[in-house]
Amino acid sequence: MTAEIQNFLTRDDRELIGAIKSGIREHIAKLQSRGDSFTGYAVMPGSEDSVPSLVVNHSSQFRVSDGDSCLVDEWPNYGYDELPAADTLLATLNRRFRELPDAEPYRRAHVMKLHESIFTALVELRPDKQLGGGDSYVVIWIPDSSCEIIHRSAKELNSPQVYETFQSECG
Repeated sequence: MTAEIQNFLTRDDRELIGAIKSGIREHIAKLQSRGDSFTGYAVMPGSEDSVPSLVVNHSSQFRVSDGDSCLVDEWPNYGYDELPAADTLLATLNRRFRELPDAEPYRRAHVMKLHESIFTALVELRPDKQLGGGDSYVVIWIPDSSCEIIHRSAKELNSPQVYETFQSECG
């Protein structure tokens, strides 16, 4: 691994984390201003191999006690272009990665770094008490995947009861 690639993969992503947090706060405020409540919230970063943009999805119907589905794909409220500042930064980071010489073998490390930034943003939003806690459900969701970040976010961002429901359905 070249020093240039190493530096890129160990960069400080505070700007991206801040943009994700800000975008989610704005999205939640927009939902609340419309009178939309939600008990499930997901950030969807694309696939295991790329993070071109962030899509959010929420459910006002999710209830652990009712055995509702943890499968975000089944929720109807996809939000595209809800985190524009984060999407702009992702485009820049992805372009910079593609421009690095001999970087392709490190694509997975690049994607994992982006996933970690999304996770950090969600963790840092927990004190706002708008995501996670109680019976609500928050997750980083990648459709048709068993990617580690899905399970980690489900475990660390939710109550034990919610995580147990997630494990029984998605384990």
